[in-house]
Amino acid sequence: MKNLFLIFFIIFILSLQGTVFAFEKGEERFYVAVKAFNDGFYEASLSLFKKFLDDFSENPYKYEAKLYSAKCYYHMENYPEALNILIE
Repeated sequence: MKNLFLIFFIIFILSLQGTVFAFEKGEERFYVAVKAFNDGFYEASLSLFKKFLDDFSENPYKYEAKLYSAKCYYHMENYPEALNILIE
């Protein structure tokens, strides 16, 4: 019984590490997209934000990514699409 508990505990700890790694990877991809936005590469940044939102839809940065996506469309002078993102 004690060994069974130990096995479940180890599996639990390993599953948490996977979750943390996924968050860190999502966070890293978010900041790469932000860097592209800050450098003025709006089309590339928009593509990166779309990919981020597809891959990490439950990430805490998803709302910020949507806002940056709207800003990308604004800077590319596609105002209707920027508005659509903001009202979704």
